[in-house]
Amino acid sequence: WEDSHVSSAKVTALAQTLREGAGAATDIVKAVYTGVLRRAADPGGLEVYRGVLLSGEMSEDALWAWLTKSDEYKELMGHASRHNHMLALISDLSLKADQCTGRPAPDPGYWCRRGEGFPKLVFEYVNALGFSLCSAPQAVQTYPSALPTVFDAIRKAEGAYEEHLQRFPTTEEVSKEAARVIGDGAGGEAALVERLLNSDERRALERESKEKDPIRGDHAARLRDLIRRFVPNSHPALQDASLPLDSMDLRNLQLLWNEHGPVIEGQKRSSIQTWDSQDGVVPIGMYVCNRPEYLKQVLSALRNVKHIEKSFLIVSMDQATDEMLTTVLSADFCPLRIIFHPEPKGLAWGIGGKLHSILAVKRHWRFLLQQIFTGTPALARYNREILLLEEDHRPTPDLMITLPALIRLKNDGERCEACWAVFLKWGCMREDQEDDVNKACRVKWFTNTGVSFNRTIFNQIEKSTFDEFRDGWDWSVYHLIQTQQLLPCQPSCVPHMVAPAVARISNIGTHGVTVKEEDAQSLEQLKFHTVGDDAVEKGYDGSKVYLAEYFGHSGATDENLFFGFEDGHLKPT
Repeated sequence: WEDSHVSSAKVTALAQTLREGAGAATDIVKAVYTGVLRRAADPGGLEVYRGVLLSGEMSEDALWAWLTKSDEYKELMGHASRHNHMLALISDLSLKADQCTGRPAPDPGYWCRRGEGFPKLVFEYVNALGFSLCSAPQAVQTYPSALPTVFDAIRKAEGAYEEHLQRFPTTEEVSKEAARVIGDGAGGEAALVERLLNSDERRALERESKEKDPIRGDHAARLRDLIRRFVPNSHPALQDASLPLDSMDLRNLQLLWNEHGPVIEGQKRSSIQTWDSQDGVVPIGMYVCNRPEYLKQVLSALRNVKHIEKSFLIVSMDQATDEMLTTVLSADFCPLRIIFHPEPKGLAWGIGGKLHSILAVKRHWRFLLQQIFTGTPALARYNREILLLEEDHRPTPDLMITLPALIRLKNDGERCEACWAVFLKWGCMREDQEDDVNKACRVKWFTNTGVSFNRTIFNQIEKSTFDEFRDGWDWSVYHLIQTQQLLPCQPSCVPHMVAPAVARISNIGTHGVTVKEEDAQSLEQLKFHTVGDDAVEKGYDGSKVYLAEYFGHSGATDENLFFGFEDGHLKPT
């Protein structure tokens, strides 16, 4: 006892040291909670983490790292926090109105002069720095030397997900993978691709795709029949093919048909070489998926359209089922071209969730545009307007009377400045109060139903960031309007569309990517009236269509900067 006895002075000193250590550990835990979780430490967390600090099991840095892995931190750094951060970047980095357009403008600060939208650089700048999740002072220090590297890493991360997982990546995935691409240097992109190809998600997609092999085999058989029916055996494409038809997979059959499939008239191979507009009638492009019940109704309605025999119908399909092919081939009321949206290498269409579907539809829309303007020999010299429909867009019989009249208004540069397209859903102030079948309006908003534009707009889309934007085709066009990429005259002009006061298309689709029968809110967008099927019988001829007085309203260039499906519009807090 005497040898092991500790004097009271030593006990007192030891107790003081422990108290000081406990006090320091308490302060550390409180500081880390405040720094990481932006709140005071709760009693339970304070007691636990003070204990592990005192025992030496964890350092201050380790505690900081541990809390950043918590669900609470991930939620904190999620949607709302990201919005606040990006708004702070716009404000703190002085991306204000006078610096957006090179001319002075009043508040509201982070706008780029009301009615002119945001430059592309503003979007990329804030998007890149938002992904990096750095503070505004850090962003100022890294710009401009590091910012191009961040842009490039983001594009690589997004592109890898879209190609190998067939979907848009989430914000968190882009942020994480872009940082790894930068950190891995020259081999960063290859390492990312390797990770995705070996991921559980990719393996699941491959399994699901393999399970659809019998269906794909059936589609391939239908496509072989189509090729044999319309492409002669003596055709060089068949003579020079490296594989016989029976050995080709679905994707190669699709590519072969797209390049060599003929224009069809009356279910026979046509001799048509060049198509041009008569009486203002325009070509129609339709992108369709496996919804034959809607397609039959739309083709039946097109058959009843006045002057439809003067049009040219291009139908792009992503599946070659017997019912869909039979339905499309029944469209014998005008020259017809059938094309197939080639399936991704190694995977089938129609697998994955909603994000896969949004990307697939966007790619299909983009593919259809490219095929119309650059892949259809009969339209090689055609530069004027086309009309884009979906298989659930049912037109009224006056479609090819009204559309040319609206296009004439759209192309009147004096009365319709910066008008770039027509849409055929209602487009005046109050749909429920309009019954004038001759009235049309010029509007700043963007609507995706029955859109018509020309080769000039297609060329603008081709050289824009349309493909890189993480949302559907319609929101990607909206993005081009906001970021001054749609028209060469932006920001000095504001893009407008022309539309009838009373719709010429009804949307009959109650199930699809964005509309569900069980979702009452999504069905509301389908509730609007049209001129009906008897306007032509009543004497309507389109000669009296007029552009109504401009009414005050907002559009894409007036609205908060939009960042895609996950972030949406940035809203001031």
